[in-house]
Formats: sequence, structure tokens, C-alpha cells
Amino acid sequence: MSDILKIASYITQYHKGKPYSVTPMKLQKLLYYIKAWGLVSGDLYIPDKFKKWDYGPVNTTVYHHYKDHQNLPIPPSKDKKPEYSELEYQFIDFILDCYSPLNAISLSTMTHSEDPWINTPKDATISEDKMKSYYSSLAFAKNFPIDLHNKPFHPVLTLLDYSFTTDMKSGNTEDIMVYPSFVDYKQQFENSYTNIPEIKTAFRD
Repeated sequence: MSDILKIASYITQYHKGKPYSVTPMKLQKLLYYIKAWGLVSGDLYIPDKFKKWDYGPVNTTVYHHYKDHQNLPIPPSKDKKPEYSELEYQFIDFILDCYSPLNAISLSTMTHSEDPWINTPKDATISEDKMKSYYSSLAFAKNFPIDLHNKPFHPVLTLLDYSFTTDMKSGNTEDIMVYPSFVDYKQQFENSYTNIPEIKTAFRD
């Protein structure tokens, strides 16, 4: 089994018991962001390639493996957990914790607003150099190396975040949306997800 299918299998296991599911389209985007941030951080290298398709970056091996699920949630895999180091799993789980609450459409829309997808011809392979250059420039890159407890956390910014802060007179949206730590962010998000129906509606699949 290829590396990317091993990680895909783990992603389906990660979602077991979560209040949100993973569909084939969402799976593609999660894998893409794991690859992108792995290039930036140096924590994990996925050699498999992604192509520019209409609904965002797609790895064709993953597409053919999961296409029978169409737009339905993928059940947790029963495959053996892949053999990665503790630090590699910390990285993978960190990216999933940050991106998995977003639904497939939100993730697809995000990739459509980002330079690597925009600047790649249709059906062509998205360049790793373009990915590393672009994502290194984002505030989220400041989260590496990962320190879950003692480092300011810069969350993934969706189009909803930019819209929410449009009328604020403070400078950069990326400077506004910072938390004392990832642990603090995760606790606040989980409380909001549980107690605010509008948040759950916005993030569910």
C-alpha cells in the first residue's frame, strides 16, 4: 500500500467517534494539507502528487480507491495503523485537528483561493515548490515547530474568518486570530462546537 493510502486509512480511523465525518472529497483536501504543511515544516514528506481538478487538489490513487463512496462518509478503516514515529503522528494529528472540523465544501473553497491551485493548469500536477513557497508565507506556518502548550497558535483562516473581521479597524486578520496556545484554541473551539448550533451547522458535512 502506498504512503498516501496508509495515511488516508489512518484519517478514516481518526474520524471514528468525531462529531464530523470524512467523505472522499474531504479526504483529498485533508491529505493535500498534510502534504503541504509537511513540506513547510519538514515533519513529514509525502512523495505522492496532487493534480488540479475542478473541486480542488486530487491524488488519483486515493480517488480511485475511494470513489465508490461517492459523497458519503467513509467508515473507519480496519487496516493496521501505519508505522510512523511519535513526532510524525503528532504532526498528522495536529493538521487533522485544525482542518477536520471543516466540511468538504469549505476545504475545497479554501484550496480554490490559494495560489498553488490557482496557478496550476487544469489536470496538471501541483508543484511542491509552489506549495512550499505559498504555505510558508501564511500565518499558520508560525505554528512550526509544533508546541501544543507553550506557543501562540495561529488557526486556519477560512473565508468566514476574513468576512467576520472585515469591519474591524485593527490591521491584519491574521494578527487578530491568535490564541495563547493550541490547547487553549482547541478547548475554546470544542466548547463552541458543542454549545453554539450555528458553529456546528457551519462546520458539519
